[in-house]
Amino acid sequence: MQLLQSVLIICAFVAEVQSLTCLSCTAPSHTCETTQTSCRPGINSCITMSVSTNAGGMKQFMILKNCGVCEQNTSLQFGSMNVAEICKSCSSNLCNNHPFEEGPSNLNGFECYTNSPEDSNARSIVKCTGTQDHCLTASSSFGGVKMELRGCASSAACQVINQSITGMQLSYTGNCCETKLCNKAVLFPGNNDKHIF
Repeated sequence: MQLLQSVLIICAFVAEVQSLTCLSCTAPSHTCETTQTSCRPGINSCITMSVSTNAGGMKQFMILKNCGVCEQNTSLQFGSMNVAEICKSCSSNLCNNHPFEEGPSNLNGFECYTNSPEDSNARSIVKCTGTQDHCLTASSSFGGVKMELRGCASSAACQVINQSITGMQLSYTGNCCETKLCNKAVLFPGNNDKHIF
């Protein structure tokens, strides 16, 4: 019995020693004060996630470092609002010291329709940037208020547009198309609810 307990204690110690250690922090800026965190069993990578938002020239940033897994990088643009999420991962101790990375702002030649907050009809054209190679038409509902979104999207963003966020009364659905200016259809014909972007 004594031998079994000793073996279990040694196994637990070895498992603890083998767990990955990552830098950890979250801040609404380019940088953050990091601490060290041990990853749960099964999490074998550290991440640095950079989120940048540019709304009519007003830029906001957020950085997050922790244990985790990166999904694909996403990028969306609705009129004068551009949102990019860039995630980098690595798999050695304290490796996630990547600096903040802002989403690409270079025009790529792709264009999509966008709509104004007052009108769901797509009359304006937005020039897409970076990896935004699809046009998006999406409806969103928050607390029962329907909104319509049109603009540019990366292929990774298009893969996650049919979502429902539990506990927030937020859901959004839509579709993406792959040719220039292909998103002119109206999702809510005759609807004068609030629309954004």
